[in-house]
Amino acid sequence: FEKYIWSLSTNGFVIVAGKDATTNEVLIKKYMDKEDLVFHSEIHGSPFTLLKNGQKANHIDIFDAAIITASYSKAWKLGISSVPVYFVKPEQISKKTPSGQYIKKGSFMIYGKKNFLKGIPLELFVGLTSIDGYNKILIGSKKTVLKHSLKDMREIIRLTQGNKSKSEIASKIVVLLIKKGYLDEKYKDDYKDDLINRLPNGKFYMEVFNRETLEKT
Repeated sequence: FEKYIWSLSTNGFVIVAGKDATTNEVLIKKYMDKEDLVFHSEIHGSPFTLLKNGQKANHIDIFDAAIITASYSKAWKLGISSVPVYFVKPEQISKKTPSGQYIKKGSFMIYGKKNFLKGIPLELFVGLTSIDGYNKILIGSKKTVLKHSLKDMREIIRLTQGNKSKSEIASKIVVLLIKKGYLDEKYKDDYKDDLINRLPNGKFYMEVFNRETLEKT
């Protein structure tokens, strides 16, 4: 799923979202399974997000997927601090339109009841997790990053809307993680490029929290 926006939920369910119209289209057509939940926001530029096996997940995992959907919508670039997000089951999604209507690439018709979650905040947390023996930068909700970050990692980064460019903030994050000994400096440029590719479009404000302090909030 690394061609897409990806994260984990608190309880370990995979979250994957489209980056644009093309990846939204492929994600729904190729990777959506009947046990998933599908998330979207009605703001223009929202990704379609899959919570894999999400019908077995609980409300915490659902909130984690909603955070990804909200934060990677165009709302981040527009400076909107929160948006409503809804989720549906796969059978409610279709390319079939009422007679005479056309639906563009990356868009889908939603039939039936939408389950709305109001006021989902646009904020992302950054840590490191181990996947197949390699340290990978993890971006997700606060609970996700606290749960899945490396146990010896004492710093957790919070990103909200601000005035720093994506490139500036990616550099600051990578330099911090190298300085603290979590990443190898010889791969600095690779980590920066990966992070630039995985952050929302827009500008950022970065805060660094002590893990134990964040766990208490």
